[in-house]
Amino acid sequence: MKSAIAAHLPDERFVIRVDGRVKSHHRRFLDALREGLQLRDQFPQPDVKVQSMQAGSQQETPSHRLGLGLAVV
Repeated sequence: MKSAIAAHLPDERFVIRVDGRVKSHHRRFLDALREGLQLRDQFPQPDVKVQSMQAGSQQETPSHRLGLGLAVV
């Protein structure tokens, strides 16, 4: 059973995908964005995306391109 505080926290996770393959999972958007930008700087050719995932859900949302060459999905 969840505590009262945990019940109000979102179960959202963020996934880093490089060329469609999952590279890492993060609990905070900022951590995922930071790693995505580092990967994009190291490997400028691959398609790097930060994807938001709800716990138990695999549905994708439309991607938003940042001016940094990184897509936030």
